[in-house]
Amino acid sequence: MLAAGGVPAETGRALCAAADAAVMAGLIDALQSMTLDHASTRRQFGREISKFQAIQHQIAVMAEEVMAARMAAETALVGAPLSISPPAAAVAKMRCGEAAQVCSGIAHAVHGAIGVSAEHALHRFTGTLHRLRLSHGGESYWARRLGEWALSRQDDAATLARSL
Repeated sequence: MLAAGGVPAETGRALCAAADAAVMAGLIDALQSMTLDHASTRRQFGREISKFQAIQHQIAVMAEEVMAARMAAETALVGAPLSISPPAAAVAKMRCGEAAQVCSGIAHAVHGAIGVSAEHALHRFTGTLHRLRLSHGGESYWARRLGEWALSRQDDAATLARSL
């Protein structure tokens, strides 16, 4: 469909990757909400598990990942759908994939065995995240594309970062 409209294949793939990153950022945000809700209601040893320092640390790491994924996805979608930056899409797809791995692990750790039960939605969210990590190119595909772009520019690291 994009090729019929005159959009180059690489630009179309970058647009799809940026859209995947946006969906992943939304799912990661939903994981955070589910995890916070569970930690605030689940009681162990007479108090909510959200009161335990180890759980607080994991939730803080998750908050950092959620924000990083959100910012990467928003940056990649600047100018979409008419104009998309393949390098920005590459960064977004890679960053959201990394955040998906970290946040899925934390969410399942905090939820415990209930997260994989058929009755709980957590495993559906994390399963979708892992499928999205692979669609339109996984992290390694986009890392390779980003590396090729960086090498073709022959700029210093600061100039490359500003040009994203």
